[in-house]
Formats: sequence, C-alpha cells, structure tokens
Amino acid sequence: LKVVNDKVGCPTYSEDVAVWLRRLLALPRLAGGVVNVCNPAATTWFEYAREILRLTGSTVEPQPITMRDLPGLQAARPDNSALDPALFETLSGLRCRPWQEALAAHLSANGVAS
Repeated sequence: LKVVNDKVGCPTYSEDVAVWLRRLLALPRLAGGVVNVCNPAATTWFEYAREILRLTGSTVEPQPITMRDLPGLQAARPDNSALDPALFETLSGLRCRPWQEALAAHLSANGVAS
C-alpha cells in the first residue's frame, strides 16, 4: 500500500460538515470573509492511512511516497491544503473535533473499527 506523504490537509467527516453548515445557516448574520469548516489537525494522506489501518486492526504497513511517484496524475495539488476552522468556532460556539475523533466515530458507526 503506497500512500502520498508530501501533501498535507485536514480529512473532514461529511456528517460533521452537515452539522456545522446547519449551525452556520441558523446564525442571524455572518461576518464577511471565508468561514472554513473542517476536522482540524493537519496531516498527510500517509498518516491518515496509517490511522485507518491502526483503527481497523490491519497489519498492513503502508509505504510513504511522494506525489511525483504517482504516474499520470494531471492535476497540480498544493503541498498544504489544511484549513483553519477558528472563525467558524468563534461564530458558532461549536468545537470542531479533530479528524482522529471523527474517523474513529465513522469507523465505529459502520462496524469497521476493531
């Protein structure tokens, strides 16, 4: 299992996004600017894959690769696409749980976690 280890982002659980968007829509007035919603704590896809494998009890050891190692990939990707939900948390009063908690909840809800 080869997984990209040179690109950083914030894996985000769609069920969390739905809750957060409902909260944003219920606010009387939004501040100007961009409001990011995400499960915080930036990580690489490699680290994300390792956590999935750990939580599911897999013995597979992923191998880190770079984006250049993926043949035929046409789209340019930023090295860091992590978002910061601080403004959302201030506006909404909600805390965005880290991606590790969201991942564990998703796997558990779907009977996949060991």
